[in-house]
Amino acid sequence: MGCAVGLSLLWGLGQIERDRNWWTGMCFYIPSAVLAVVWLVLAAVSVRSRAWRRVTWSLLFALPPLVMVVAVENRLFSRPPVVAAGESVRLVHWNIAGRLRPTTTAALLKQHADLYVLSEVGDRDEVAMFSKACGPDYSSVTALNLAVVARGKVTMSRWLARQPKVLATLVTCTLPQRTVRVLVVDLPSWIQIPRDPLLAEICELIATHQPDLVVGDFNAPRRSRRLAQLPAGYQHAYETVGSGWGCTWPVPVPVYALDHCLHSAEIQPRHYELQATWSSDHRFQVFDFQ
Repeated sequence: MGCAVGLSLLWGLGQIERDRNWWTGMCFYIPSAVLAVVWLVLAAVSVRSRAWRRVTWSLLFALPPLVMVVAVENRLFSRPPVVAAGESVRLVHWNIAGRLRPTTTAALLKQHADLYVLSEVGDRDEVAMFSKACGPDYSSVTALNLAVVARGKVTMSRWLARQPKVLATLVTCTLPQRTVRVLVVDLPSWIQIPRDPLLAEICELIATHQPDLVVGDFNAPRRSRRLAQLPAGYQHAYETVGSGWGCTWPVPVPVYALDHCLHSAEIQPRHYELQATWSSDHRFQVFDFQ
């Protein structure tokens, strides 16, 4: 029980300071859901041994992470807002974990999206084949491990950041409905790299270039300090029209919200959801907007 108490104290520090620096970031990355399960298991074990005082303390320690999971980190009991009917554009983002397998392609094509953003792409030729499978009016662009496939013309405007720690490229998609400028982001998964400076750089790019959408595998929780202080006019699609369990990694039991879709004030969000298959260890994002 002493180890669980220590874990709770570190978790509490992380919730207060978040990822302000590397040390508090390690505390912030302690999953609230896992901590809650630890205390509930301890409570169950204590019930069997009739240690009622320990049961009480275990339930009390389980309460804060449970509240965080239910009321803050996820929108489990909230319904997405009702939006007026109208034609919308569908974006799908997915970290495909290296390969466009047949099951991956099938899951993507099932969405009938106008715009696909793929992270951790391993083969440019597979992207070209997927674009062809989408239809003759789709085109694609692949840069390093990032790919964009869109209905219409898609061009990579330029790299805004290209280094081992930060990948960010601005892509222009001329869709049938309108032209959409997308900032595609990929941040490293190495836990030894502090996230706060990287997220600060991304926020600066957003403020400078004012893209319509910012999409990618940020490898940082949605409640990270910088992601909670986005440039003016930008919001998380999950927070505006999403609901349910909001974590994206690891499948099949996701406890971290690492993949994000941000939209500007020019975008009217309509629907957001997360889906999963066994093809990747990330859930994929589906965002409908006008």
